[in-house]
Amino acid sequence: MKNVYFINNVVGTGLLDSATIAATDQITAFASALTLFKYEVRGAFHTFNEEGSDPSSGSVMYTQTLNVVLNTQSLADRKELKILVWGNPHIVVEDYNGNYKLMGIENGADVQLTLNSGSELSDPTGYTINAVAKERDPANFILASIIDDSGVNTTVTVGT
Repeated sequence: MKNVYFINNVVGTGLLDSATIAATDQITAFASALTLFKYEVRGAFHTFNEEGSDPSSGSVMYTQTLNVVLNTQSLADRKELKILVWGNPHIVVEDYNGNYKLMGIENGADVQLTLNSGSELSDPTGYTINAVAKERDPANFILASIIDDSGVNTTVTVGT
């Protein structure tokens, strides 16, 4: 995982009604420009997983799980993350292959934010973010060219 982007939750049907979704299930546009709060993630501690439920129950649901560690703390990040956690954000996950996936397109994600301050000099100081979204479909891929496209679809604000 290379970066995560948080989007304030859109009340109602989330981003589902705002997204233009091609026949391939890829998001190719949004009805109005979204602000994405970008955080670079480093190291091997980050995961994004999706698990589909058993269709024998009569319906299928996908549980999308994100675990991320941000290695620094700042006053600006604290404020941004606190506000985003309150609102069940939508989350874009960018991998090292240039793929973007949208987690929680309809329902947003429940997020747990933990502030870490170690007792030893070598202990990490930062944030641990655990997010879970439950959706009817797996996370949609997003067309890379609409990420930070000068406000047509998205504008990216870089977290500190």
